[in-house]
Amino acid sequence: MKLSRRYFSLWMLLLIPTAVLLTSYADGPPTARTGAPGELTCFNGYCHNSFQLNSGLGEVSLAGSERNRFIPGEVYPMNLTVTDSGMAAFGFSLSARYQETGLSAGSWISTASTQTKEENGRSYLMHDTVKVLSHSANWDLAWQAPDSLTGPVEFYLAAVSANGNGNRSGDYVYTQKTVIAPDSLAASISDPLSRLQWIQTGDKLRILLPDPSVLAKVLIWDLQGRELSAQTLRGDKVEIDVTSWPRQIYLVKVEQGSKKFGGKIQFR
Repeated sequence: MKLSRRYFSLWMLLLIPTAVLLTSYADGPPTARTGAPGELTCFNGYCHNSFQLNSGLGEVSLAGSERNRFIPGEVYPMNLTVTDSGMAAFGFSLSARYQETGLSAGSWISTASTQTKEENGRSYLMHDTVKVLSHSANWDLAWQAPDSLTGPVEFYLAAVSANGNGNRSGDYVYTQKTVIAPDSLAASISDPLSRLQWIQTGDKLRILLPDPSVLAKVLIWDLQGRELSAQTLRGDKVEIDVTSWPRQIYLVKVEQGSKKFGGKIQFR
């Protein structure tokens, strides 16, 4: 029996949406699917929704994100692993946001088998092709921390472990959230526009000054009241060699014109 041209065309039209569903996300998921506030995940809608979020026996690990502090501007290697016994294809989407504003924090550096996409001022890192492997997959990632010391950064991750049956049924979706704080301590201040910000890199202590155009006086004491450093300078930072200083809490005071503010810093 021959199909008429009319019925053949209709049949092909019915097949097209199915083919799109089977292949459209093999080269990366849509943006805004990390499970961050206001976002969906790969579970929602018509995607991989056979099972509830995080209901499988698989595991997701974002090694390198477990550090609790970051230094502004530094690049941090990370490794993402998705493990799920019996599953055969894996993918992910990841975003880094400022905790306070929800805007993108830092920048992703594309590595092998990954890509970045932008939407509404936010940046997403994701797979560029699905990894078809048995039981697990991993990606080497790289994130460059923001130059500023503005608040903690939240990492939102959604990962899919699929059974490789060629459609969206029978797959699991896992989510994870990690929070990292900047290596600085906001102090109690006398001026709401001024903040005490510092970075410790090895045996160097760098105190950032809020107004590089104004002469600054920087004083540091230990908790016994002994003055350890006193400098007067103009610039955006003062750097101090603390090689011989014990790893403990110190008191800092910065004076710039009529502004006086201070706080505590703790060496590690």
